Amino acid sequence: MENYTKNTFDMNYAAAWSADQGGFSSSLAVNLLNYLRDKNIEYKSVLDITCGTGEFLAHFSRSGFACAGTEVAKSMVDYSKAKYPNMQFALTKNIYDLPIKGKFDLITCNHDMVNTLERFDEWETLFKNVEKVLSKNGMFMFDYYTKYKLQNWNEVAFEESESMDHVSNIKK
Repeated sequence: MENYTKNTFDMNYAAAWSADQGGFSSSLAVNLLNYLRDKNIEYKSVLDITCGTGEFLAHFSRSGFACAGTEVAKSMVDYSKAKYPNMQFALTKNIYDLPIKGKFDLITCNHDMVNTLERFDEWETLFKNVEKVLSKNGMFMFDYYTKYKLQNWNEVAFEESESMDHVSNIKK
């Protein structure tokens, strides 16, 4: 376990997020890599929008992909750059800002982050910006919660441990 007392709050948050959500990101990456292999899709590069602490990209990097990520939280970018110095990470003001140059075969936006966009024009901006950097025959993969799914949530989950207390899930 990391020694949280030596870090700033922001770096502690990034480390805790990595420990808590990194496993989901890793399993998602493994599943997507298997899908690409099973479908004989040969991509070489991936851009992960709102990449968190980079665990998703790490799997792609180990599989030979050129990897880049964007993130709106400076602590996540700092943590990712330190943990994965061979990848490119960019801090953005909005999730739809894509300042990394070049084209990407695969662009992802995981953890339902598109749900943080509050207006339809923000969704349009995201899709337009993705289209600009997506390679011909590339794929944009994202997940989101539907209105139906959000209407049926009604609880908060709080987790406690010796090292950190946090809200792990908010519903409704």
